[in-house]
Amino acid sequence: MDSMTDIKEKGKVVVVGVGGSGVGVLNCLHAMSEAANLDLVAIDTDERSLNESPVTCKIAAGFKWSNGLGCGGEVIKAQRAVATERPKIRKAIEGASLVIVVGGLGGGTGTSGGRIVAGSAKDKGIPVITIMTTPFAFEGQGRRKVCDDAIGDILVISDVFLPIPNDLLYSMMESDASLEEAFKLADLEVARSVFGVSEMLRCRNLLSSDFADLKSVLNRVDHTCSVGVGVSTAEDGEHRCHAALERMINSPLLGGSELVNDADVLFVSLIGGSDLEIGETKKTFEAIERMAGANSRVIVGANTDSLYDGIVQLTIVTAKYLNDKDKEVDTVSLFTADKPKTQKIVRKNSRLKEKEFDPEGQLEFDLQPISRGLFTNTEPTNYNHEDLDIPTFQRRGEIIDQGT
Repeated sequence: MDSMTDIKEKGKVVVVGVGGSGVGVLNCLHAMSEAANLDLVAIDTDERSLNESPVTCKIAAGFKWSNGLGCGGEVIKAQRAVATERPKIRKAIEGASLVIVVGGLGGGTGTSGGRIVAGSAKDKGIPVITIMTTPFAFEGQGRRKVCDDAIGDILVISDVFLPIPNDLLYSMMESDASLEEAFKLADLEVARSVFGVSEMLRCRNLLSSDFADLKSVLNRVDHTCSVGVGVSTAEDGEHRCHAALERMINSPLLGGSELVNDADVLFVSLIGGSDLEIGETKKTFEAIERMAGANSRVIVGANTDSLYDGIVQLTIVTAKYLNDKDKEVDTVSLFTADKPKTQKIVRKNSRLKEKEFDPEGQLEFDLQPISRGLFTNTEPTNYNHEDLDIPTFQRRGEIIDQGT
């Protein structure tokens, strides 16, 4: 199921928060009246985190052997804990037309649990967007390494991956702000971003920007993202779109106009009620075009919904490729959600290093011609008239040296 028609008609968007950061984001979403249409599912290995959450649907992971004390940042321990709850996860997302996985990279539960949730959604044929924050610089190299090591896994299993640096908050916070305040602000802004992304995909009846557009520029390509949301009401008068634009630019997780100008891709959505005028829509998109870089790709959508009568919401997702040649990245995945130990990911021209698990027990694969493997039942990812889901050596008719 990759059609946004399905997402709009069925309308069930499930947001799964994994780990302490993910549950914190869900708590913020729960408090947002405008996000009441989202189904929220909280997963954690920390009993206290779940007990304090107002979210109704909760999945306690690994409590029987960890006593609900969490995983202490241990990725393997968290992976085992969340993996045992796959049946509950699949039941929680049953009937969803879109799953959004949210959490923080660098710790244990969010890092490994997010991939398991995304894999469960893919197994059921549900489109999945993974939105994860990356660690603050002051959190140290250990958490950064855990984060970087996980990104390759998430890129492979998610249809769309939005990695958002927490460090972007520095541009909006005072230097004397407390550490607790910084993390609470991160949760709140990610919650607003999750809602903004879900709405830009739910509403689509005028200038259509949809899931396929987002997937075409962010699927399995190494990148970093930022997200901004701006809302205005009738109280802002005739210049309400300008007010929404200013608030969007000042969003703490966007990084300001300079980051917008430097982005390779801008994905923009304007949503309003029946009173949304073509003139103000035109001026808004022209303003964003002027902010974009000369070589930036800008994808826009303008939509209306009766829930937005008197309201304008502007959402932007920016993407910056981490290597100029990442647009032509080759990815070979031997990944299966239930057997992560046999995973091998090879990415060229990327900051991701080749990763191999269990090399001594690596099986020899019988390479058959022109097979899309895991991606057989998914929408092809085409670039320059080539299906990137087919391994490069097969597309180009190259012969693999077996070393004999």
